[in-house]
Amino acid sequence: MQLLAFDVWGDYAHFKKRYATTSPLTHTIPSKSTVMGLIAAILGYNRNEYQSKFKEHESKIAIQILNPINKTRIALNLINTKSEYLISYPMMNYFKQHTILNFEFIKDPRYRIYFFIRNKEIHDQLKELLISHKTIYTPYLGLTELICNFCYVDEYSFNEIRPQEFQYINSIVPIKKSKSGTLIKKIEPEEDKKYSIESIPSYISSNRETEEYVEVIIEESGKLIKVIPEFYWELNDGTKIIPI
Repeated sequence: MQLLAFDVWGDYAHFKKRYATTSPLTHTIPSKSTVMGLIAAILGYNRNEYQSKFKEHESKIAIQILNPINKTRIALNLINTKSEYLISYPMMNYFKQHTILNFEFIKDPRYRIYFFIRNKEIHDQLKELLISHKTIYTPYLGLTELICNFCYVDEYSFNEIRPQEFQYINSIVPIKKSKSGTLIKKIEPEEDKKYSIESIPSYISSNRETEEYVEVIIEESGKLIKVIPEFYWELNDGTKIIPI
């Protein structure tokens, strides 16, 4: 089996935490649905189309952090553009219709995306676009204002391995899914590393409803994570990843 690897990066990223409404907070990494949306933008699929192209059991992603995570807050001035009264009397109601919110952003994010899909036609089409650095729609990191760049890394063959001993994993590590249960047997934290645990959407239906969450452990500087997983994928260059 083969998968594609490519890097994405930008000045800022914001992957909205759905439960944070008053002050918009960001996840440390993009969710699977966010990454699939980014890949769909490169391929030219619309938001209602790619769900059927990237079916849950036929496509997988893994994410590796390349730049250390650095979060910052920026005050944004938001305007209610849907208000009919604002449209009718724009100058009179400008100050009544705007709100200042402190958004949390990730500064200078860079991730390596590993993408596997059983559909060879989609695999080959994406590979060609990545190599030629072409995209149909504009890719972005969470918000349409946060346009990102990307570059092709390589195509890898891989084997699935079910270990009995500790392994050093290059990607973020899924701990458990809300429907599937536990995905690792044991984790061993190390002193020189900075860990965080987040619950992110794993699968979003065509109705834009989250049907499953995955809890992941992240080493925020991009260092290896020492775990005994249920399984991992070992690439032909020795990289070890776990799909989410």
